[in-house]
Amino acid sequence: MASVLPQSPPPPSSPVTPSLPCPQTPSKRSSRPVNGSLAPETPRKRKNPPSQRLLGIKTTLPPHLSLSSIRDTITTSFKLTYTPDDWQIHLIRRILQRYDSILCAGTGYGKSLIFESLAILGGKGGLVLVICPLKALEHDQASQAREKGINAVVLNEDTSRSAELWASARTQASIVYMSPEMVLSESFQKLWKDSRFRKRLTAVIIDEAHCIADWGDDDFRPAYRKLDILRNYTGQEIPIVACTATCPTSTFTLVWDTLGYGNRPFWGLDVGVDRPNLLYIARPLENPKQPMLDILNILPTHLNDETLQAAIAKSLLYFDSEAACRTAVQFLRKCLPKHLRDCVQAFSSDLSEEGKAVLWKLFILGVYRILCATDAAGMGCNISNVQHVISFGCPKSLGSLIQRWGRGGRDRATQAVCQLLVPRWAFRPASSLIQQRLAQQTGKSLNETKADTLKRAKLDATVERFINGSALTPSPQCAHKMACATFSPTTSLDTYTSLESNTRRVTAGSRSRNSAFELTWTALDLKRQPPPERCCWVCNPQQSQPYASASKNDPRLFMFAAEFKQPLALPPSRPNSAASSINSNYSEASTTASTRNVKISKADLAHLEEALILWCKEQHIKRGSPMFFSASTILPPMQIRHLLDLCPRLVSEPVIRPEFLRKHIKWESANEHDLTGIAALVTTWRDRKEDVLPSKLAKPLPRNLFLPHVNLRFHVSQARRLARLEHKFGSL
Repeated sequence: MASVLPQSPPPPSSPVTPSLPCPQTPSKRSSRPVNGSLAPETPRKRKNPPSQRLLGIKTTLPPHLSLSSIRDTITTSFKLTYTPDDWQIHLIRRILQRYDSILCAGTGYGKSLIFESLAILGGKGGLVLVICPLKALEHDQASQAREKGINAVVLNEDTSRSAELWASARTQASIVYMSPEMVLSESFQKLWKDSRFRKRLTAVIIDEAHCIADWGDDDFRPAYRKLDILRNYTGQEIPIVACTATCPTSTFTLVWDTLGYGNRPFWGLDVGVDRPNLLYIARPLENPKQPMLDILNILPTHLNDETLQAAIAKSLLYFDSEAACRTAVQFLRKCLPKHLRDCVQAFSSDLSEEGKAVLWKLFILGVYRILCATDAAGMGCNISNVQHVISFGCPKSLGSLIQRWGRGGRDRATQAVCQLLVPRWAFRPASSLIQQRLAQQTGKSLNETKADTLKRAKLDATVERFINGSALTPSPQCAHKMACATFSPTTSLDTYTSLESNTRRVTAGSRSRNSAFELTWTALDLKRQPPPERCCWVCNPQQSQPYASASKNDPRLFMFAAEFKQPLALPPSRPNSAASSINSNYSEASTTASTRNVKISKADLAHLEEALILWCKEQHIKRGSPMFFSASTILPPMQIRHLLDLCPRLVSEPVIRPEFLRKHIKWESANEHDLTGIAALVTTWRDRKEDVLPSKLAKPLPRNLFLPHVNLRFHVSQARRLARLEHKFGSL
C-alpha cells in the first residue's frame, strides 16, 4: 500500500490561498457554472426547437406531392375544365403535411374540391372523414364524389343498419360523409378504437363549421359542441380542418375552442367571401297576405301552352315553414300552363329521404325549375346555375341569409339575383336618420309607429344594419362590402398576406405568441369584386325595378285560373260598426273554445285516433301515393295528439270550424280542404257520442254513418280509381 506523504505547511507570513480546480469543459447535462463561487446566470428565453413547434408535421413530402404535381394530379384525375386556384393547392399540401386548419371561403369557392383531392392524394387506403350538418348535403357531396371516381359512403341514421356500408367505411371507402351525432355515436366509437381504421385517416373535415355556433346549443344539436372529443382519437397525427363561408370573429373563437385548436401546429386561411356574380337586393314585402305577388316577375311575362320549360328561370324560394312552402307552390302553379305546373315543387324536412334525393336530382337536371324550400335545401348543396334566390322574412342572422343567397350562381358564370323580402317596419324611415336632430329639436314624431320601432329593435344588429345599408351615416354602405367585413374574422394569430413561405408577417397575434406550436393565419385578397353597375340595391337602386311587386290585376293570375277547383269564398264582410271593431259576418264565439270540458272515455279517443290515421292514409292515396312524403306528413302525429287533447273542449263547441282547428292544434301545413275534412270528421265523431254531450247538442247517428263524407275501408285500387275520377269530373 502506498504511503501518503504529508504536505508542507505554508510560510507563516503568506496568506492562505485555496487551491483552484483545473478548468474543465462543462457537461451538457449540467447547468451549474464552472466556478462554483459565482452566481448562475439567468437563462436566455428561447423559442421551442423546430422539432417541438412542428410536432406531428411532415416537414418534407415526396416529389409527387409538390405544389405543381398536386395541381396536375387533381386536374387530370377529376378531368377539370378549369385550373384550381393557388390557395386550394397550398391548403391541400398543408393538410397532407398534417397541419390543423380553418378555411374561410365564400359559398361556391370550391371547398369540396379540397376534400376530394385529399381522398386521392392521401395514399393507398387513405380515408377522409367529412362531418356534414344535413342529410341532403351528405348525399349531394357523395354523389359528386362518386361521379369523379371516388369511393364515397354516407353513414347516417337511414343507412347505418347496412353492414356492407360499415365494412366499406372501415376498410375501403375513400370519403365517409356523416353527421356529428353519428361520428360521436357508440356504433362509430368501435371504429375509432380500431387502430387499423385510425391509420387510414388522412384528415377529419368539419364542413359548414359555423353550425357549431348556430346549432350547437343544448336544445337543438348539442353534438356540435362535443366535437372536441375527436381529439382523443386523432391525437397529434391526424389534422382537423373546419370549413365555413360565414365566420365572424365570435364564431371563429367558438370553433377554435370547441375543436381544440392550438395544441398542435396550425395553418389557417381566409380567402374572402365575396360573390361578384350575385346581385343583392333587399326590399319591403308589399303584399304580406299574398307574398307571391312580390316575386311573380321572376316568371315570363307571356305564358301559354307553347312556353318551354327552360323559359322558367331556375329559382330557390326560401320560407320559414313547410306550410308557407306549399302555399307558394299552389299559388305559382295556378299561374302556369298545365305542362309546366310540375316545374314547381316544395322541398322541406318533412319529405322522405328518397323523395328529397329524387327531387333534388331533378332540380339539378332542370326538370324542376322552382323549389319552394326551407333551410333543408340550404348549406352546401351544389347546383351550378340557379338564377334567382329569394328569402322571405327577417333572417335570424346575416350568416343564414348569406348561406341562402350562396345557392345562386355557383358556377361563377351565371348572373344570379338574390332578394330579401322583409316587412316594411324592418326599414328605417328616412327622416329618422337624415333629420334626426331636427326632429328632436322640433318635437316632431318620426314617420312610423312605436310598435314598428320596437320590432325593428329586436332584429339582430348586423341584420338591421345590412337591411338599412342605404340609410347608414355618414355614408351608405355597400352590401357586398358589409358582408365581406362581417365574415373576415380577427384571429389573434400571426397573420400573413401571401402564400409564399418567405414573406414577412403583417401582424403578430397573442395566440401565436403564447403557444408552443407554430400557429399562423393567411388572409388573401383574391380581388373578386362585383362590377359597379351590378352590385347591390345600395349602390344601384335602379337594379331593383325589374323585380318589383306585380299588380293584383296581372294577367298571369287569371289566365289559367279556370282550370282549378277553387274553394268557396267567404261571404263579404259587413262594414265596421260604430260600436264594435269586429267586421266578420259570423260570431266570434265560433272560433273561441268553450270553457266547459266534457269527460271522454279512452276507448272513444282511441276510436277517433284510428279514424284520423285512416283519413291520412286515404288522403295519401287520393294524392297518388307520392314518394315525396308519407301519409303521416298530411296530419303529423304531434297534431293528432294536440287534437285528441282538445277533444273535451271540442265536444262542447256548437260548430267546429276549420279556423278553430288551425288556431288550436297548430297545423301549419294544412290547406283549407284538409281543415274542412278534419272538422267534418270530428263533428261526425262527436255527434254520434250522445252519452258524452249536452242534450241540446246531441245528434245521434247510425253507426254505419260514422264518417258520412268518406269511406275508409275500400281497397287501394278503388281509391286510386276514385282519385282519377275526381281529377276528370271534379269533386264527387
